[in-house]
Amino acid sequence: MKKTNTTTISQSTLVLNKIKTFFSKPQNVILLLMGIVLTISTVAPIIAILADTIQIHPGTIDAYLSKKNSGVSLVNYIDLFTSKLVRTNLWSPLLNTLYLSLGSCVVAILFGGTFAFLITRTNLEWKKYLSSIFIFPYIMPQWTLAVVWQHLFSSNAVTGTSDGLLASLGCVMPSWWCVGLFPSIVVLGLHYAPFAYILIGGIFRNMDANLEEAATILDTPRWKTMFRITLPMIKPAILSTVLLVFGGAMGSYPVPHYLNLTTLSTKYVSMNSKYTGEASILAIIMMLFGVAIMVVNQISLKSRKNYTTVTGKSGQTSKINLGKVGKYTIALVLVILTFFTSVFP
Repeated sequence: MKKTNTTTISQSTLVLNKIKTFFSKPQNVILLLMGIVLTISTVAPIIAILADTIQIHPGTIDAYLSKKNSGVSLVNYIDLFTSKLVRTNLWSPLLNTLYLSLGSCVVAILFGGTFAFLITRTNLEWKKYLSSIFIFPYIMPQWTLAVVWQHLFSSNAVTGTSDGLLASLGCVMPSWWCVGLFPSIVVLGLHYAPFAYILIGGIFRNMDANLEEAATILDTPRWKTMFRITLPMIKPAILSTVLLVFGGAMGSYPVPHYLNLTTLSTKYVSMNSKYTGEASILAIIMMLFGVAIMVVNQISLKSRKNYTTVTGKSGQTSKINLGKVGKYTIALVLVILTFFTSVFP
């Protein structure tokens, strides 16, 4: 009996000593506090939204369909996925959201990546001004670029609003250009283009030029060098940009709202008053895409390969000569573009 009590006391003492040792280290206390905060700020809202999808809300469509004013039911799931409004309330907003997210990724990478290449790998003029002003669209709220788009291209004949700048000059743009999917893709792509510039530009600046120089010495065509050497080296930055832009565009509300595009986020806001439970299901769908993005990111981090070039010293990247006319012409075009995306708003 005494031996059992002694064993119990020693185990309790051991546990207490481990707890004291754990809390004696400041980093462990900070990690524990951060874990509690993150759990409360992430897990608790998810549980609340999940519970909201099966809860009966008085005065809403789920109370009418279930003939109850309280309790739980799967009527929200049944109505959302099987009703006559399934295309309007679910599939059309979902497809628009996917198109918007993918299109924004393409615009951001093309615009931001090209800008990063011109700034870091060519003899372009006015680099300091352009690289500083290019970041502004991300600093500003999303809706500022959407409002600029309206002021430039809207017209009374097409959108039923006041004439924009081009319409006042007699140039009336078609409806697909003024509102809907296309302008939303362009605006969000321009808003997130600084992501691509920062991530891809950082690799371009620190890239070891030995591989490209070796390809040049071997008389490899420039396009082949680009696709076989340069692009694989900036692939991690491109993938990171895609993940960031896709996630940001997926949850964007201001731009689709201003440019009259129905997405999951805008449909959630419009349904939340009368279709509260079904709106929560839309929120769950958006969260599932967020989880999928995190999984893809983790897989990409595990499968990412690191390359080390063993040479005497790192070579400096050679600048591409744009010519006396080209370096000023391209710079002027970029100044005009950045004026409308950064200064004009």
